[in-house]
Amino acid sequence: MRRPVAEVITERVGWSVLLAATAFAVAIALGTLLGVLAGRRRGGLLDRTVSSVAYTLEAAPPSGSASSPSGSSP
Repeated sequence: MRRPVAEVITERVGWSVLLAATAFAVAIALGTLLGVLAGRRRGGLLDRTVSSVAYTLEAAPPSGSASSPSGSSP
């Protein structure tokens, strides 16, 4: 059964938007909470841990974009 691409995309875009919005809300809430808690004791264990994790995640490339598929070369 073949259907037009636009129909298939339209059918599923709502769930994608919901997933993206939920992820964004969780990231904002968690980031704000961890930032406030880390900022309360500057230089403390939580501050150093949160900063280290944030720097590491910031330096990491987006998944899949920095590597070629296995078995192939550029």
